[in-house]
Amino acid sequence: MKECDIRYCVDETNQEDEYTRNRIRHHVIPTLEEQVNTRTVEHFVKLSEQAEEIYEYLEKQTDQAWNICAKQTDGLQSRKEIFLKAEEMKHLDPVIKKLLIQRSVSEVAGGAQKDIESRHILAVLQLFERQTGRQIDLPYSVTAKRMYEGVLLTKGDKKVTSVHQKEKRKEESNFVLQLQIPGEAQIPGTNLKICCTISGENEKNSAKEIPQKSYTKCFDYDIIKSSLCVRYRRPGDYFTIDGGEGKKKKLKSYFIDEKIPQEERDRQLLIAEESHIVWIPGRRMSSYYQVGDQTKKILKIKIMEE
Repeated sequence: MKECDIRYCVDETNQEDEYTRNRIRHHVIPTLEEQVNTRTVEHFVKLSEQAEEIYEYLEKQTDQAWNICAKQTDGLQSRKEIFLKAEEMKHLDPVIKKLLIQRSVSEVAGGAQKDIESRHILAVLQLFERQTGRQIDLPYSVTAKRMYEGVLLTKGDKKVTSVHQKEKRKEESNFVLQLQIPGEAQIPGTNLKICCTISGENEKNSAKEIPQKSYTKCFDYDIIKSSLCVRYRRPGDYFTIDGGEGKKKKLKSYFIDEKIPQEERDRQLLIAEESHIVWIPGRRMSSYYQVGDQTKKILKIKIMEE
């Protein structure tokens, strides 16, 4: 004060006991100095300094954990989403886990912290041990949902989001686009185009060299009995995994085995012949339609961006 040439000033409220800080200063500290330790204030100051150092250390550790475990994206309607990776979270100290969850919930909530309590942090922590799809509600309209590889924190109007999802699922369940063979077809609402061409058996070798997860696939055209279409998944969908008259596998079981999140399952485009899935673009095709030694006509389907 003297160094800065600032006059000492006493606020009139300093003498009142209306505020908690004043009651501590007027009653608690004098009692502690008189009956416990005359150096109480000195010890409080040292404790405060140590607490500040510990806080700074924990903040640095939480920063490091954030860079490793948290993935931040912009979700629906530019709402912030944070995904906490389960495998990376396993290696964190329990204290850092809780601090990271608290920071993540606060970030999604737009910086709010007041109503985020320890019980909420514990609930998110326990969610990592729950089944995929389990979900909890948190303060500030934040939702935590267990995904295959971690926990997704999102914020939004639950009622509006629920209606939007129902309408979207209904729209997708009704979507069907017949393929033009040969020819091209534009997928409505996207920049994707599907091109279909037919070639002879002289293309067999090149057809077999196409990578499994490519967006170009060749099929035995002679096996196909009805028209092919592009659509989203439906109950009863299946594909063949052994070739020929081999074993059928439900599409739902495949998604579960591959740990594909619910949201991705709903968005996955499919090439289908009725309930038989010919191709899951970007993933795999049904072995039933593979080009073989008896193939005479080859159907090549290519999905590309315009």
